[in-house]
Amino acid sequence: MVILTSRQAHLLKLLNSEEDYKTTDYYANQMGISGRTVHSEIQIIDDYLKSKYNIEIIKKRGVGIRLDGGQKEKLMLMSSISSENCASNNSTIERRETIISWLIKNESATNFRKLSDHFFVSISSITNDMQEVERWLSQFQINLIKDKHGTSIKGNELSIRKAMAALIQEKIDRLTDSAELNKNVDKEKYEQILNTITYFLSKDRVNQAEKMISFIEKELNCRFNDSYYINMMIWIAVMLERQAMGHLLKLIFDEDHLIRNLHILKTYVVAKEALEKYGNKTNQNISEGEVQYLNRCIMGTGIDEDIGSGNVREYNSDVQRLALKLCWLASDTLKINLDHDPILYKGLLVHLEPMLNRMKYGIVIKNPLLEQIKEQYSPMFGLTSFLGTFIENETHLKINENEIGFLMVHFQAALERNSTSTKIMVVCPGGIGTSELVANRIKRLMPSLEIVGVCSLRNINNADLKNIDFIISTVPLKKNIPKPVVVVSPMMGMTDAKIINNFYLEYIFKNKKEFTHFHHLSTVVKEELIFANLSLENKDDIIDFISLKMKKNGYVSSQFADSVKDREKVATTDLGNNVAIPHGQGKYVNQSVVAVATLSTPIYWGKNKVSLVILIAMRIDEKKETKAIMADLYKLFDSKPVLDELMKASSKTEVMNILGKN
Repeated sequence: MVILTSRQAHLLKLLNSEEDYKTTDYYANQMGISGRTVHSEIQIIDDYLKSKYNIEIIKKRGVGIRLDGGQKEKLMLMSSISSENCASNNSTIERRETIISWLIKNESATNFRKLSDHFFVSISSITNDMQEVERWLSQFQINLIKDKHGTSIKGNELSIRKAMAALIQEKIDRLTDSAELNKNVDKEKYEQILNTITYFLSKDRVNQAEKMISFIEKELNCRFNDSYYINMMIWIAVMLERQAMGHLLKLIFDEDHLIRNLHILKTYVVAKEALEKYGNKTNQNISEGEVQYLNRCIMGTGIDEDIGSGNVREYNSDVQRLALKLCWLASDTLKINLDHDPILYKGLLVHLEPMLNRMKYGIVIKNPLLEQIKEQYSPMFGLTSFLGTFIENETHLKINENEIGFLMVHFQAALERNSTSTKIMVVCPGGIGTSELVANRIKRLMPSLEIVGVCSLRNINNADLKNIDFIISTVPLKKNIPKPVVVVSPMMGMTDAKIINNFYLEYIFKNKKEFTHFHHLSTVVKEELIFANLSLENKDDIIDFISLKMKKNGYVSSQFADSVKDREKVATTDLGNNVAIPHGQGKYVNQSVVAVATLSTPIYWGKNKVSLVILIAMRIDEKKETKAIMADLYKLFDSKPVLDELMKASSKTEVMNILGKN
């Protein structure tokens, strides 16, 4: 039986209120959701109507949609959805968001009865809500305090600001197409974002934040990166709201090697001027803590490389060393010389400093492309996750998966710049003209392939194929051709592109021996740490089970399991390809080992389901061994056929054979 959510009921009421056709974009703007969401909701509403009413949604291509049915039926429908309980999961989330916002904003405690009466739900529903609210707040070290006066929160001011900013960001992600969130979205999208922020904060604070950012850009003679603009506006608007409520930060930041000359930095001077001009002083001067807070917001945001005209940017020596080490590690792992890639090194210098500041001060920037990155570049995401462990060891800061996704882009781009391309020859019986036509289609559909020549069928035996990887032909070729051949249609459509892509993957798998021989990895995958068809229901149980086996064999200490789970709280380690690579801190590892577990039933590991778990216990001090194992792991993540075989493995022996241990 189809049951409508509150959002679907709202959309249905809007449909009923319109006599003429309206586009899905019209309804998207009315509701503050994406057009894609309207499309999916319309399908569910249509199924609901078909199951209960003689009403349907008529769709006209290029015109729009409208509700079609008799007036009596429509009256019955509207009466039904008004009295029916349409408050499913979506409205539950909204209710909990509102409760969190009230707890953060209100000085006095609230009680369950008041909440129950306000939301027209039972006390038991509010009890369940409060359990989820408590869990959500705990990630910011904020506690729920329950006494005779009701329920309130307790936490330091910085934690409360982090929680409020995260709450707003999560709602924006939920209600919008987050991949488009930046300063230059269209007017309707920007209004939608502003409306979401002003659901929690006053419009005056948001206007103040926009003016403050504009002032900072002007004074620093820079432009904030579009991808970070919305996040920065949220953090500053939250700061201004808390200031207006009389909650000011005291001096809380300790100076360290990252920022030794805080008070002579131009960003600090501008932060102070911005607060004096636009801040809420609440009958007292802006505190030093507020200036430091705003300064960290500026330094944690992507800005132009040079601050102020005429300034020469000198990168912190620790950041330079870290960038060089990351280049070296990536080079050894990928077996490509990236040490002297100036684009990679410069890109890391520009990226690392604000990233380290974000990590240090808990500024979370949502990566709108994270899931796409995991899906399309899971091998490089896995490698960058290990590089993140190295960064943590060097800086003693925790890196989350959003930052891993941002950092990964630099290494993926370097790989594509420095990789040797796959060279192909195109052959057609119709001669050079037809071959050129096919070649151009291949270039358009598969630009990663380098076409080094085109050839007619009668001249193929005289062609120089020495440097060719394989041939694409529109007809079968004779068996004496010394290179692999893939046959496609002369029309060269998307189906043919898929055929070529599958052929290419299989060709790579069969012809690059390192993909099937994991010499270094196989030495640390211990037989007693291979588990086929493991039947456990959640990731904590899997981590505890495997870690206990490692501990019993003396490979790790008792704190290792907790360090793995702590990492998962900061950055889930699923790669987006049915594989998870949990790993803990090297200081709890006695001997580097890797465990492999195939699961009898896929489980959620963060947002994605996984069928294969590779738990890694690595000693960072064994640098030569670590690089070799990382190289093998990258090759494993980059080899879909091997991963598919591992997921299908039903015994320990099969896993060992696939990894070359037998």
